[in-house]
Amino acid sequence: MLDEIHQQQFFECKGGCLTGSAAHCAEPAKTAHLFMVQSLLSTYKDVVHILLVIRISANERHDVLKRVIMSLESAGLHVVAVITDNNAINRKMMSLFCNGKEPDIVYPHPANSQQPLFYVVDTVHLLKCRAK
Repeated sequence: MLDEIHQQQFFECKGGCLTGSAAHCAEPAKTAHLFMVQSLLSTYKDVVHILLVIRISANERHDVLKRVIMSLESAGLHVVAVITDNNAINRKMMSLFCNGKEPDIVYPHPANSQQPLFYVVDTVHLLKCRAK
């Protein structure tokens, strides 16, 4: 599951370490992109990667997602689906799994092309948008 959190831009010193800087930049981050796992068979869920950025393209986000999926698969976790809100950058990111073709709900899995990778739009986000 992927989600983004918009945050205040500032640096903070914790335990002698400076936190809050964006990846590949010395400026404070505007957004934290969270990559989370959630089990289909139990209540387990956890954050597996946090990417602090000022701005990010669909290509960059796709590259990070692919690396996260490959790392999870090599650790023995099987990624079945990617869940995001219905934002345009997320649709573009997922379409890059099939060379930028139109968005779909099933893509080739980056770790095993014989296995499907499902794309699911988060229903909670859809309900929030519908309510507005």
